[in-house]
Amino acid sequence: MFAKNFLLLFIRMVPFWLMAIGLYYLFRFFGLDQTPGITVDAPDIRLGQANAGFLIVGLVAALIYTLVESIGDSPLIKRQPFGLVLLVKAFLTFTIILFVSYQVNRILPVERAVNHPTDIIGFKPFWSFVFYFSFMSVLASFVRLMINMFGKGQFIRILLGRYRHPTEEKRIFLFLDLKSSVAAAELLGHIRYSELIQECYYDLDKSVVKHRGEIYQYVGDEAVVTWPYQQGIRDNHCIDCFLDFTYELESRRLFYDEKFGLQPQFKAGLHGGSLTAAEVGGEKKEIAYHGDVINTASRIQSACSQLGEMFLISDQLSRDLTYESLKSVGSIPLKGKTNPIDLYTISPQIKYHERKDKV
Repeated sequence: MFAKNFLLLFIRMVPFWLMAIGLYYLFRFFGLDQTPGITVDAPDIRLGQANAGFLIVGLVAALIYTLVESIGDSPLIKRQPFGLVLLVKAFLTFTIILFVSYQVNRILPVERAVNHPTDIIGFKPFWSFVFYFSFMSVLASFVRLMINMFGKGQFIRILLGRYRHPTEEKRIFLFLDLKSSVAAAELLGHIRYSELIQECYYDLDKSVVKHRGEIYQYVGDEAVVTWPYQQGIRDNHCIDCFLDFTYELESRRLFYDEKFGLQPQFKAGLHGGSLTAAEVGGEKKEIAYHGDVINTASRIQSACSQLGEMFLISDQLSRDLTYESLKSVGSIPLKGKTNPIDLYTISPQIKYHERKDKV
């Protein structure tokens, strides 16, 4: 999984870093020989002369950035304070650039400006590149942070101003709620209960990323995951997200038992359809969804306790899924709905034990 994520991030970052290094070469060298007051030993310096150089440097920069970000995204570091994570990334970036720059300088068949590691201290072109690389790394990390907050598709639409006016979308919503949350809060107290929720959401995040979902909201011990409709039904991502999350919690049973003295379980409701998305707020902006779809998904999740089920899916959504083991639980009246809704369920236990046996 690490290798796959590393490769995907590297592929995504290559165009960015090729553009970034291309701009660096452009501003640093283009027209330098024609600038009054500047003497250039090689008067034939042109942008074309740097093509091969910026291509190689761009790929190396993308590789360094991907390596640092992948280390920073590891569960051990990711859970640390954000400031500490930035310091770790900055230290790793500086160390790797220093090592790579010195090694490249050693093997290039040109007159060297750096013959010893200590020579780098006074080598201004090196620091020029380091500062530029650091700035572009912060920019790239900021963009990744925004994408993680809003989702890739939503982030692009926000940049394009799509949500400035209410827009109709077709989406799937998965509402998850911690089972027996009141009893757990009384048992643990509010501090340790919050730690429990944190751990659960860390596990949820793995499944959401794996199945290409987006976290819409965290509300107390309830989380809401969403997908564009076609992406959610493709390969049953919207179902498998919950099943993998359940499996993840089960696989860490020993951890939860030792730290909290209980095994967290979540109940979930799944529904999809057309609704409205709009950018709301002034000082603090966010994307809000309005419509019957999101209300119905919430009501379906609430019906889990009434029916004694862990996972309920609307009949409307089930017709577009290719999942074979859905089982009808009947036509159920939901709070606030005029007509009953046909609901289906599935056994998460069967699914994740089947997966465990195959691994």
